[in-house]
Amino acid sequence: MGWLETRKLPALFAIATLLPIAVLCWLGIAPGGLVPGFLALASFGVVGLLGYGPLSRASVTDAAHRLSVEFERFQRATVTSRFIFRISSPTEPLVLRLGPSFTSQFEIDSLQPIPVRSTQSSDGLLFTFAPPPSGDVTVVRGYRKEAIDVPSIATVDNDAYETTGEAASLACAIDRLQGPCVVSYGDILFRRHLLDALLAAEGDVVIAVDALQRGKADLDPERVTDLVGCSRRHTGDYLEDEAPVWLRRIGNDLAPAEADGEWIGLAKLSARGAALVAAELEAMRADGSLARASLLEMLSRLIAAGHPIGVVYVLGGWLDVDDAFDLARARNFT
Repeated sequence: MGWLETRKLPALFAIATLLPIAVLCWLGIAPGGLVPGFLALASFGVVGLLGYGPLSRASVTDAAHRLSVEFERFQRATVTSRFIFRISSPTEPLVLRLGPSFTSQFEIDSLQPIPVRSTQSSDGLLFTFAPPPSGDVTVVRGYRKEAIDVPSIATVDNDAYETTGEAASLACAIDRLQGPCVVSYGDILFRRHLLDALLAAEGDVVIAVDALQRGKADLDPERVTDLVGCSRRHTGDYLEDEAPVWLRRIGNDLAPAEADGEWIGLAKLSARGAALVAAELEAMRADGSLARASLLEMLSRLIAAGHPIGVVYVLGGWLDVDDAFDLARARNFT
């Protein structure tokens, strides 16, 4: 799935279209006089004719049912609107063309995913996108699970999400922990180069740690941070930072001054690493600690058992979406 955010360029016809509706409703040109006229105007807004509502969205699908586009039926000048594109099981590079009739009416604010190439010609704008990464994607659903309905992913459900923690959610997908894989929190956004760096790192279990967050945890005492202590700190020195880094401690209760960064919620597992994590989850289930445990506790148990956990330092490039303010920031994350 991809999306395109645009702003409709100002035009007089937008005013000319809405003004007669408002005037007629204000004059009460509706059965019953003035009051029904106001009600007519209010009704237009509720159903989406003059704003957001059930009639404000529309979608079209191609004959082969491979491409669908969802959009706002009534575009308003200078207001950001979103076109959502869905393509069924793409396996090769995709090309999106926006013709002159589109580009002459809309200004593009943002585009996701980021295209690998863009060109402009008399035929409009051409965006080329890389095919999605190969492999299976499994999402563990909890709250409002029906809202997660994407054809290209597999889902498993943690119906006890209100009374269990992250480790229990991961355990719901324990059958999927086979072979090399990536484990990610469901509420983070990250740039592709972070994932590339993590996948390139050697080790059975490797986590991505943001070194820029070192010492910043106490700036926002309300925010819960997954602080880590490592075998050495990030220095910025190219030669020194080539040496391996190992996780020593991880938890929410580390003193910010002692932390070397923040785990961003992204981990890479080799085939052996996936087996180690699956075995630890089963051990936690057996001793009764699984239900309430976090992934931090699971990683801590692996360290205590003598299994090395590697660290890849990153410098920003990710976003933790915890509230409405973060969600607003996520709209501009590229």
